[in-house]
Amino acid sequence: MPVHDEEVRYAMLRPGQAVERRKRCPVAYLPIGTIEWHGPQNPLGADTLQAEGLALLCARRGGGLVFPPPASRSWKPMPPTATASRPLWSCPRRTSIPTGSRSPRPSRRCNTSGCSCTSSRRWRASGSRWACVDYLFLEDRFPEAGDHAAGWETSHLMALLPATVDLSALPAKGEPLTGIMGRMPPQDATADFGRRTLEESAEAILREVDHRMEHPQLYRQHGWSLREGLWKERGGA
Repeated sequence: MPVHDEEVRYAMLRPGQAVERRKRCPVAYLPIGTIEWHGPQNPLGADTLQAEGLALLCARRGGGLVFPPPASRSWKPMPPTATASRPLWSCPRRTSIPTGSRSPRPSRRCNTSGCSCTSSRRWRASGSRWACVDYLFLEDRFPEAGDHAAGWETSHLMALLPATVDLSALPAKGEPLTGIMGRMPPQDATADFGRRTLEESAEAILREVDHRMEHPQLYRQHGWSLREGLWKERGGA
């Protein structure tokens, strides 16, 4: 993905560097992920790695800071697999993107419901918060959008961290898969497809963030911080 190499990770910056980036663009990306089974071909931290990779892409293109992924606190058992004699464990995920001009006061809540997790940070009155998932922006363009360890997620990992994926660990196409769900077979995953969908997700996220920064009053109404697509409904106004 053609992005510049400017450091955007909050933990890697000196105080003065972090303040400079915050002044230029007061947006903080907080990637939320899980540790769970993602097929024999993907790393167990696939959700976190995807969320962090997308946050880095957004921050490098649109400004802002990327905070370290917080440790998961909610877990649920996964059934034993062919390669694990004991059950694996998992936690749902979501990505939180606070925007504002002041420093955040940490306060996170996680609600388990299938594979979703809401997470947020409280900001002072001048800021707002918003949680998002990458594939919800692309469902109208990609029928494969959103899966668990199938072609969608595997393609993302191949684009972000190719050394972590081993397609040869998968059974032959058409054979049964354990804990892998989605329309696109994981054997069809490609880095090119992963790059394309990540870039389109980042573009949609940045449109949302820009609109929230330009029209903060719209999102201070009760519950409106969770609304998406207002920039489309109102012609960007």
